Amino acid sequence: MSHPMGTSNPYFTYTEITRRNNPLSFPGMYALDKKEDTLRPLSENIASLEEGRLFKKTVRTMQDAGTVYNSAHIPDIARIPLGEFDYIDEDGKAVSGFSNMVQRKLDTAHVGRFMEPGVYVPQLSQAVYAIKSPVTGKFTIIDGQHTVSGVAAAIKNKIMSFDGEWQDFCYPVLYVETDDLSFALRSFGLINGKGKMKITAYKELELSVFVVRVCGNTDDEDDVKVERKVTIAQNNGCYAMDPNSAMVGKPGTFTHISQFRSLSDKQIEMATAWHNKYFHYNNVDGALWFMFKYFDNAFSNAKIKITDEFLEEIAGMITNLFADYDQFHQDTHTAWNAWATARYGNVKANPWNDNAIAAMLLQMYKRLGGEHPVPQVSLDEYNNFAKGTSLIDFFSEEVTGLFVE
Repeated sequence: MSHPMGTSNPYFTYTEITRRNNPLSFPGMYALDKKEDTLRPLSENIASLEEGRLFKKTVRTMQDAGTVYNSAHIPDIARIPLGEFDYIDEDGKAVSGFSNMVQRKLDTAHVGRFMEPGVYVPQLSQAVYAIKSPVTGKFTIIDGQHTVSGVAAAIKNKIMSFDGEWQDFCYPVLYVETDDLSFALRSFGLINGKGKMKITAYKELELSVFVVRVCGNTDDEDDVKVERKVTIAQNNGCYAMDPNSAMVGKPGTFTHISQFRSLSDKQIEMATAWHNKYFHYNNVDGALWFMFKYFDNAFSNAKIKITDEFLEEIAGMITNLFADYDQFHQDTHTAWNAWATARYGNVKANPWNDNAIAAMLLQMYKRLGGEHPVPQVSLDEYNNFAKGTSLIDFFSEEVTGLFVE
């Protein structure tokens, strides 16, 4: 099949979509635009819990069973001399310290890294968790060995000020009295696993942005880099969102934080500017980050310039054949599954690769008569060089029927 080539190619003609006001561009609407911190009283959290489905269920279950938690079991906190974790009996056996069964092996590299100047902040040192034997009065640390070991070694090596020996320094310890080893084993799992709400990728990003924007603190280069990336995206009408936000799905919003952060400033600028110019009416699909990271790397390696005309042709091709790049992303997955099954017998034998999104865009562009140069390596990917056997051949017949022979 033949058709007009170059700029007159109808498949590459982009039709402008009327731009509407984005509510997130108005002051106060974007969560990361906060100017100051606000406090929330504990009573408000209690009221929220009392309205929460799962907490209500817990209350009903315990009331029906007539059970209550004992507040006396809340751990005590005290400052304990570090020497209390270093008792050795007459036989040379340690009777206090770190449980080898509970604690992981000391990671000296980890301690070395977090004790580096500019990384370790003494004010943020966390209390260690321990159990205290009601019989011997000795302590067994069940969480926090890396922190307390780093502090003790720092004092011993005189890189932390203290007027005395390291054994005499009192460190904050949360402890319960018990001789039950199973309690210690379960506790370590809870403290480091299901009993602890892990920080999300979005929350980590949010904290970095607020450190710079609200506090004006630029001491940490990582915080500065994250805030700069968020600003680039925001200036192009793209907004990082908490996955639980009611604003998710609005034009320009995205929740794939890890992929976003993996891009360079240049790649984020190119990606978000392209989305804002051609797909401003949609939320950001994760394909955007994979596409432009791939484009930048592949074109740079091939020493080919990415022009504005080329980017508009790609946008036109997507809107004309797939409506938006979210749908192209989905269709590429569908093609991949069919291709992997035909070639390898099943999808598991050849798992999905995110690079396929950009590679298929470029191959489709050339198969439809695109004239802008593209990296040869992109045309060779997933290409078996036999008609009907390459990934590109497994898109719908409506699309493949348009390809130039």
